[in-house]
Amino acid sequence: MGLDKFRNKTFIGEDLHLNRYYEFVDREGNVRRDVDYFIREPNPRTIPSIWNRWLAFRVSDPPTTEDVLKEDQRQRSIKEKAKIFEEEDLKLRVQEMEYKKQQQQENLDNRNIIPKQ
Repeated sequence: MGLDKFRNKTFIGEDLHLNRYYEFVDREGNVRRDVDYFIREPNPRTIPSIWNRWLAFRVSDPPTTEDVLKEDQRQRSIKEKAKIFEEEDLKLRVQEMEYKKQQQQENLDNRNIIPKQ
């Protein structure tokens, strides 16, 4: 592909990671979509899902700035909720371990009790 790939590419937009998105027509006349990563070592995980849908031709129109900001807020909200869930889950696991430990100790104590005659 080389540099020919970039000859007549049209800038479409940029995400919050400063990755830049382009559309171009290849030698065979097919419309292609591409991303120039902001960082030197490309990492597809830095592509927001909203832009990934556009790159994969699942949507025809690129996301607007408003769409990008809404998606970013949605992702942040999901991460915050996941963090809260993980913290609550950890508390419950600790409680469960303490309860099991207590039950084991009670079982041991009950075994050591000699009935009075």
